Amino acid sequence: MPQDSHPVDRSAVYPLGGPTAEPLSNLDLAKVMFDHMQGQINFADTKAQLTLAADALLAATIAPYGKGIALSLLDAGAPPLSRILALVTAAMIITLMLSVYFALSSARPVMRLKSAMPSLFFFGDIVAQSESAFIQNFTTKVSGELQREMLAQVYAKATIAKHKFAAIRISLNFLVAALILWVAVQVMIAFLS
Repeated sequence: MPQDSHPVDRSAVYPLGGPTAEPLSNLDLAKVMFDHMQGQINFADTKAQLTLAADALLAATIAPYGKGIALSLLDAGAPPLSRILALVTAAMIITLMLSVYFALSSARPVMRLKSAMPSLFFFGDIVAQSESAFIQNFTTKVSGELQREMLAQVYAKATIAKHKFAAIRISLNFLVAALILWVAVQVMIAFLS
């Protein structure tokens, strides 16, 4: 078996890039974390978009089922299977609407956390200043101050990502429930025909 010319001690802690890389400064690590949190937010947004697309496809499929379900539910003379079908169809429509709601709440941008302090890394705070004031404020900050502001934004982005992933998880749960109800409706329709 060939020997690696640069063996890696798995118990050691190495800088990003492996054992031969130069250690990163705290500011560089903050930037890596900042970019990672932005990537997580983008990932959650992509999941929300895909869920909305699946919701739209299912909505297009079930649209014909909604016609007359209220009458079937209220008609005491309707066969029991028809009334159950109407009830399951109504539940399917409601779960699909809830899936859409939570996917939209995940995709909806959060402009600013209430507890966030002003930051030179938040676009809302940047454009609240004149261009020259922003440049002056940024260039006069020392590395430690920039690091603190960047880490505050990392925390804000992590909080946003947490809320987005929680909403998309709920949305996907409702989508799965709607799909299960859709299967049940298909089975019941097969027995009514």
